[in-house]
Amino acid sequence: MGISRRTESTRSIPGGDRGPRRAGWSLRPLLPAAAAVALLVVGTARGATRPIQFDELSTDQGLSQSSVLVIFQDSVGYLWVGTEDGLNRYDGLGFEVFKHDPLAPTSLPGNFVWGIDEDGRGNLWVATEDGGVAFLDRTTGAFTRIDIGADEATRAIHVAPDGSVWIAMRSGGVRRLAPDGVIREYRAAYDGLPDDHVYVLHRDGAGVLWVGTDAGLARYDAERDRFEAVFAPGTGNGLSGPRVRSIMHDRRGRLWVGTWESGLNVIDPARGVVGRYRHDPERKASLAHDRVRALLEDDAGRIWVGTSGGLDLYDPRTDGFEHYGHDPTDPFSLRDDHVMTLLRDRGGVIWVGTRFAGLHKWHPRAWQFGHRRSIDDDGTSPSRVTAFTEDSLGRLWIGAFGEGLAVVDRARGTTKRFRHDDNAPSSLASDRVTALFTDRDGTVWVGTIDAGFDRFDPQADGFDHYPHVEGNPDSPGASGISSFAQDADGLLWIGTFGGGVARFDPGSGRFVHFRHDPEDPGSLASDRVTAVRVAPDGQVWVGTHGGGVSVLDPSTGQARHLRHDRTDPRTLPSDLVYAIHLEPRGVAWIGTTGGLSRVSSRPDGTFALRNFRERDGLPNDVVYSVQQDRSGGIWASTNRGLVRIDSSTGRIDTFDRSDGLQEFEFNFGAGFARHNGELLFGGINGYNAFLPERLARNTHAPPVVVARVSLDHRPVASPPDQISLLEFDYARRTVSFTFAALDYQDPQRNRIAYRLDGFDEDWVETMAGTPVTYTNLDPGEYALRVRAANADGTWNEQDLTIGLRVEAPPWRTPWAYGGYAVGMLTFVLGFVQVQRRKVAREEQYSRMLEEQVRFRTRQLAERTRELERVNKRLATASLTDSLTGFANRRFLIEYLEKEIRLVQRRYAAARAGSLDSRTFDLAFLMIDLDQFKSVNDTFGHCAGDEVLRQLRSILDDACRGSDIVIRWGGDEFLVVARDQDAEAVARLAERIRTRIAGHAFEVGRGQVIRTTCSIGYACYPFLRDDIEALTWEQVIGIADRALYVAKRSGRNAWVGFESTPSTEDTALLAGLRHGLEQLVADAQLRMHTSIDGNTRTIAWTMED
Repeated sequence: MGISRRTESTRSIPGGDRGPRRAGWSLRPLLPAAAAVALLVVGTARGATRPIQFDELSTDQGLSQSSVLVIFQDSVGYLWVGTEDGLNRYDGLGFEVFKHDPLAPTSLPGNFVWGIDEDGRGNLWVATEDGGVAFLDRTTGAFTRIDIGADEATRAIHVAPDGSVWIAMRSGGVRRLAPDGVIREYRAAYDGLPDDHVYVLHRDGAGVLWVGTDAGLARYDAERDRFEAVFAPGTGNGLSGPRVRSIMHDRRGRLWVGTWESGLNVIDPARGVVGRYRHDPERKASLAHDRVRALLEDDAGRIWVGTSGGLDLYDPRTDGFEHYGHDPTDPFSLRDDHVMTLLRDRGGVIWVGTRFAGLHKWHPRAWQFGHRRSIDDDGTSPSRVTAFTEDSLGRLWIGAFGEGLAVVDRARGTTKRFRHDDNAPSSLASDRVTALFTDRDGTVWVGTIDAGFDRFDPQADGFDHYPHVEGNPDSPGASGISSFAQDADGLLWIGTFGGGVARFDPGSGRFVHFRHDPEDPGSLASDRVTAVRVAPDGQVWVGTHGGGVSVLDPSTGQARHLRHDRTDPRTLPSDLVYAIHLEPRGVAWIGTTGGLSRVSSRPDGTFALRNFRERDGLPNDVVYSVQQDRSGGIWASTNRGLVRIDSSTGRIDTFDRSDGLQEFEFNFGAGFARHNGELLFGGINGYNAFLPERLARNTHAPPVVVARVSLDHRPVASPPDQISLLEFDYARRTVSFTFAALDYQDPQRNRIAYRLDGFDEDWVETMAGTPVTYTNLDPGEYALRVRAANADGTWNEQDLTIGLRVEAPPWRTPWAYGGYAVGMLTFVLGFVQVQRRKVAREEQYSRMLEEQVRFRTRQLAERTRELERVNKRLATASLTDSLTGFANRRFLIEYLEKEIRLVQRRYAAARAGSLDSRTFDLAFLMIDLDQFKSVNDTFGHCAGDEVLRQLRSILDDACRGSDIVIRWGGDEFLVVARDQDAEAVARLAERIRTRIAGHAFEVGRGQVIRTTCSIGYACYPFLRDDIEALTWEQVIGIADRALYVAKRSGRNAWVGFESTPSTEDTALLAGLRHGLEQLVADAQLRMHTSIDGNTRTIAWTMED
């Protein structure tokens, strides 16, 4: 019966046994044309610049300013970033910004930060351009400014091993602050410095202090307590130029010196300058720019050079440089070529600070995944790689969608290209390659999306073509080819898009077609075939687009099917199949759009499945390709990177772009295992080629620190990371901690585990940055233990322990219990005395009274306990919204009284000086979910409640830790953000709007909904010249009016109103309801909005 579903055909083959070709064609006359379309590139495969994909951290992530002047990692593991507008501390979760505040004497003395170092006590020393030198006491969070003289403009700072602090002055030489507080000044006129303009301080591996000035290099002579100018420019062994801007010593003891406009120098301290490197526009491998601001040696001994033309990597083989600069076509390149500073942190991550684009980071370990951005060695555009194969000569064939083929011979260092050419009949049939396969005879087969398949003829250096001809069984069955496989008889099994599976005999040219027949349940499940594999027992596994997997018996033409059943989790995760891998032992791995499935056969012929999905550890449920390494590990490419499953232990490891992958997203079918064990996976930004056994894991065990602590939703006053014991009374119902793991390769994947001894039975594991919250703890002492792991799962076994001490309420103190006991004893004794006088005649009555006393005592204790429970619930409900956990309006009133007084004091101080008071404002953002009623009406109120609960994490992530979120009522929320100006509030409103619009709200039973929000905002004081003209309640009313303008104008928008110098409070209040448009037109109000006036009309009038 199976024969009725398959058709067999043969065709005549011109030229004997050379194989099928287009009718009437002869390849011999076309050999010159075929050779013309095969491009041979020699000598570039080994010399290609390895790509780097940088992650950017800028003001969007909280950095105070985009000009990064210095990066430093302290002994705890924090990163400190100095900018032209403040000092930043980074913990992987976000930035904490320190700035100068003229009203706070313990604030940072200046915002223009050039230098950072740390002393032996853990104090952080900071050199600024505009405020001199200060140190930060970690225990208090206070800065202490050091008076170093009249000229306070500093450029660098260095803490010596003996505790002395060396300071480079912009125009005042060098100063040394001894541990006893004595300051010693070194000047060019009498202390040996080449010049008083000093920019660099560097201590080499031998302990020698080097100084870079505007007139050359000097080193400190400790015995003579003076400097000595060395390697003067213009001498035989001198520097290439005088203006030194960077100094570094490498592990070989050499000194690297970067100059301003004179390039780079390499110095052997005993011989002088042994290498000078300058920019040469005629030489590609020369230094990118002669202005060198930063130098770094990484863990592998590679030398990195930061220039004003980008980041350079020194190549000792060629004595030249590889360049990494800004590329407008590459979103992961440096965003700015002006490199100011470099740092390698303890985890090996390289940090790059730029003049105009903030921070960039990258880990050299990413190179182990062998990312190639283009199939051309010198290609600049990314290739969409779709297929691989390896021929009998060990050459790698790579197919790219729209770019044809590349044949890479690594032994010879050559790359050969094949493209389609309309004027060359034996050229590639189409550049849109989708499949590659090498059969046991060494023949390479090429599948395309629109021209059938080709067979490569090495003698003619061209291709024989097998196009699909509609209605002709003597063709593949469809133009799109998805997969090849070969059985034990040497026959090819070819999967097609829309034509089922074709079995092809290369010797005879005979096709046998297997198609879907809706009348026959034993036929192929679907004609849209995505993957074909032949098992050792001869069974053909066929993956389809929408029909699951069919296991075909070639002898009968009958198939067994694996399908998805949504009511049975033991079935295939999805019927849309992208990949099939068959292990030699008979186990099949099926990649689908719903996850990865491990399939084994039972003795009765049925199948047993174990499914892996995101909830089991996969990075994504869409699996594009499955391969197996030489140790038995299963690798799969997905829409969110790669995953490896250890088939013996079940361990799952995930890898993403931060590990060096070409991108998060890969292409279906683009996976291959070479004979030497190398695995290849292709995607939308090139491909990765790597040996799994050589992959190194991140072994840096990250320290864990406290990032935030709050009691009843209010931040504690002490620096969070300095808290070792937290004491609070019984009235504080909620304590919350946020912990950071200080490993920066991929901080979003860092994890923590915590346990509250005396409360948690076991360790609780979660992502770093997730709040750890405890409510209604009983009085007593607790120990909260926390440990951290990096993205590769390396745990730091050294716990961070924080003590918690919860005070008992007055009625549960020892004194109270003593009073209870004394009172009870007095009562009993008095009662006994009375009873003794009556014992003779009232013995039975006495026993009754004693029993009643015991009963009432128990009753009193129960009432006391009930009172305590009621008090707990009332205290919690009075300040917190029970559904979302946000604070409520009562909390707002208590909170705002203090904040309003603070704003008023600051404005009073500002009027007395020249202080800009814009950033003292309190911003009120009123948020309303659009069409929320339809969510309740369609999905039920439980779904609406779930949306509101999920909204908490969105708002917490979008807002700062100091911002307060209030549930205003129903689906309305109020965000109170202090120290904001109009631009910052607009960015916050846009961040909230886009994150709510982009969030998929899971409401149960597999249902997902999306919604948007409308936002209105205004700032208090609304009139800065008369801060008491409008109350905060009236300002909230203005924000509410802005909200309704946003909703009436089409929703999914924000509108903010700000006063102008012309604003009059009486006209403002009178026109808010029906005269907004006129207020804006008369410049009484300034409106900020996300609404595009070209596409949407602003609705000014409120509905009655």
